[in-house]
Amino acid sequence: MKLSISCVSDVGRVRDNNEDMASVGMYLIRDNSLNIEKESPENENFCLLVADGMGGHESGEYASQFTLEALRAFLLDKTLGHHNPVSDLALKIKDISACLNIKAHERHQGKAMGCTLTGIVWMQGKTLLVNVGDSRTYRLRDGMLRQLTVDQTLHERDMVPLPVGKALYNCIGAGCETEVQIQDISDRLMESDRILICSDGLSDMLEDDALERLLSEGNPEESVSALADAAKRNGGVDNITAIVADIHSS
Repeated sequence: MKLSISCVSDVGRVRDNNEDMASVGMYLIRDNSLNIEKESPENENFCLLVADGMGGHESGEYASQFTLEALRAFLLDKTLGHHNPVSDLALKIKDISACLNIKAHERHQGKAMGCTLTGIVWMQGKTLLVNVGDSRTYRLRDGMLRQLTVDQTLHERDMVPLPVGKALYNCIGAGCETEVQIQDISDRLMESDRILICSDGLSDMLEDDALERLLSEGNPEESVSALADAAKRNGGVDNITAIVADIHSS
C-alpha cells in the first residue's frame, strides 16, 4: 500500500484562533498545509488524525495539540509491545482524556477543555478507524461517498432536533468518561479508495453531494484545497481541517 496525502488546517472566516489540529504521522498541522507520500503504512505505526478542540481559545488549542502529541509519542515509542492494538489504543485515548481533565482543573480552575478525534491508525499490521465526537471520516469509492464514522451527538443518538441536537455526548476531556470507538477496517479499504478525514468546520458547511463532487476532483492536494475553499465561501464559521489521502498499490 502507498498513500498520497494532503492536509490543510485553516482558521476559517469567523474565529480568531484555530482550535483544530491534524496529525499525519510525525507531522502536526495547524494553520498550515502538508503534502506527502507514504510507503507501506501497514508495516509500521502510522496515523491520519484530526482533532477539533473545544473550551475556547487556548483551552481548545491546548486540548487538540496535547491529544495528538500524546498519540504521536505513543505510536512512535518502539519500546511498547502492542499485543492488542484495538484495546491498547483505546486505553491510551482514555488515559489522554483523564489527563486533560486533570490539566483543565490545574490550568483553568475546573473549566472544561477537550476535543474530538477521528481518523485512521495503522498498528501492528491492522488498519483501525478511530472515532470520538463528531469529526468525520469518509471513504470515496467509484465516485460514491460513504461516511465511515457515526457522529456522537444528541441528534444522532436521541433524535434531538437540530441545532440543540448538535451537542456532543462524548469527547476527549471536557469532563467526559470517554467512550472510544475503534473498528478494524483492514478489509474495508481498497486500492483506488480516497479517504477524507475532517472537522465539522468542513462537513457542516457542505452538503454530502458537494463533498462527494469536490472530493472526486483532481489529486489530493487539489481536492483538499477545493473543499476548504468551498467551506469558507459558504461561511467558514468554524475552523476547517481536512486530510485527503489516496490509496495506491505499492
